[in-house]
Amino acid sequence: MNRKKLVTLAAVVTLFAAALLLSLTARAEETPAHPERPRSSFRLDYKIYELDGGKRVNERSYTLVVNEGGSGNLRIGSRVPIVLSEEKGVQYQDVGLRISSRLSERTPGDVVLEADVDVSTFAIPEQAETKGTPILRTLSEGMSTRPPLGKPVLLGSVDDVNSKKRTEVEVTVTRLK
Repeated sequence: MNRKKLVTLAAVVTLFAAALLLSLTARAEETPAHPERPRSSFRLDYKIYELDGGKRVNERSYTLVVNEGGSGNLRIGSRVPIVLSEEKGVQYQDVGLRISSRLSERTPGDVVLEADVDVSTFAIPEQAETKGTPILRTLSEGMSTRPPLGKPVLLGSVDDVNSKKRTEVEVTVTRLK
């Protein structure tokens, strides 16, 4: 190899090494746009109240634990057979409770809770024991709120159009240590 080509090759290798070194140095000095912060876990205490004529006649409590930025789901109930017809057969309907929650924290103490709550019950309790076509009462709420930590918040309240009954959904969000 002649001397001119050797000098040119050495210059190219030197320039490549310098560019690589500058690139690595620049990456090491970069700071992330949003530094990672430790993620918290939260307890979501849901309470579902049934009121009749303004008096509480039933209260149920449910708890979910979710990580910040995560979600939690709770499902409790039964699959009820509903006879459609002889040709169509039987279809199953879920009856009970479904809670889906997603929680994010914008700044410490400022949380956003997105929740879907679905409650279905038999309008006539005796229908739970029979086959056929039951009449179901349903409550379905989807909400997004910024609840204060450690304090109960009413998420929704729904009147039963056929009676003096009312259903209320409440949540308390607590940071876990």
